[in-house]
Amino acid sequence: LINASLCLPPNNLPTAIKPFVGRSVDMRDIMHSFTAKKNQSCRILNLYGDAGVGKSAIAVMAARYLNDRKIYFKNGIYYVNTIKLLARHDARSLQEMLIHVVKQSVAEYKHRMSSADADADMAATISGDANYDKNLSLTSNLRLFCRYGLFIIDDIDQLVVYYKAHGLDVKQELFDVIFKVLLTVSEKIKFIIISKKICNEIFQYNSNSQLTPKTFLLKRLSSTDCSK
Repeated sequence: LINASLCLPPNNLPTAIKPFVGRSVDMRDIMHSFTAKKNQSCRILNLYGDAGVGKSAIAVMAARYLNDRKIYFKNGIYYVNTIKLLARHDARSLQEMLIHVVKQSVAEYKHRMSSADADADMAATISGDANYDKNLSLTSNLRLFCRYGLFIIDDIDQLVVYYKAHGLDVKQELFDVIFKVLLTVSEKIKFIIISKKICNEIFQYNSNSQLTPKTFLLKRLSSTDCSK
């Protein structure tokens, strides 16, 4: 059920994907991978599959479902379209990308929030004075107003390729940022990272057993699936 009396949490999610058929079971399984009681310790989900299989679409639709219900991620769901951000020169490092989407989403949330429909918990954490403080670090800002949030990092493998091509330290610029957010902001922060193949680096650079990622392979739909 959707509680229509509460303002939606901050988000920058794309509009609903239409048509979107044949993925109800996969969408349920993806959400259960980190929201079901037995899986609540899961902090990172690597959603992977062939190009064009629908990874971004199902991640967006699952996120919209969760955001509409305002239960699991009351401080917002943030979609990081790495390829678009790079192409627009809005951000280059993952830290810059996270800052960009959070600042934009929180600003838009505050603009549409009114005293009549604002969630009391959100109003307390994102008050009229709670702007993104450029003098604070990313993690310090997130501790102020995003302790219950979900970040979706799309095309992370393409970001790895970009960093390597430009001589950037992939571990420092990308994966250390993810682990730092997870370890220093809140145990309620979670990430979905999307890639064509299993993102081996997320395992290679992880030194904390409590952050061991789960993986989810999204397969192509069969003609039978599409008819459902």
